[in-house]
Amino acid sequence: YTLPDFDQRTLAQDFKTLDLDVAAIRRLNETVFHFGKIPERRILEKLVVLKKGKLTNTGYLCFTRENDLIPSAVIKGARFKGKTMVHFLDMKDFRGNLIAAVNEVLDFIQRHISMGVGIGAKAARDEKWDYPLEALREAVVNAIVHRDYTDPGNIQIRIFDDRLEIWSPGLLPKELNIKSLLAENRSIPRNRGLAKIFHDIGFIEGWG
Repeated sequence: YTLPDFDQRTLAQDFKTLDLDVAAIRRLNETVFHFGKIPERRILEKLVVLKKGKLTNTGYLCFTRENDLIPSAVIKGARFKGKTMVHFLDMKDFRGNLIAAVNEVLDFIQRHISMGVGIGAKAARDEKWDYPLEALREAVVNAIVHRDYTDPGNIQIRIFDDRLEIWSPGLLPKELNIKSLLAENRSIPRNRGLAKIFHDIGFIEGWG
């Protein structure tokens, strides 16, 4: 017998004692899941994140109002002065659920990177950020979905004068190595429950 993946394990706490973002659950049901007018408990059961009254780690990380139980899932952001991690200009811990954290982290990054404005084709306003926002979004989502949550470290967003770094704890799956990342390969999700929720709400595709 082997333990289920971290994201599919259940919490010790009873579901009723947890402070979940009920409004967000209802909103996602109306706009994405379309399970009909059913209680939040049934929505979570249909998503297979509530089992026999116990919420899985996926359910908690996606729908909690504030993460008090899994410290490794708190995302840390910082803007440093210069090119080293000596002087902080700004820092923030993202302690809400991981779905909300995606846009919150991107907002934090955009506050600390530059945008230039030029004139593009047909005299249209052409806005260009230091980094493509689509690439930043995918990098943040990948860090959240594929990190190793059994590692006590945190995802870190480090912004310097000359670069931006996204650190995601954990090693590559045993089927992959650094060289193979440059070639076409299949997706090997470490957190399948988390990946499914993020896929269902349109944050990731199923292609890897």
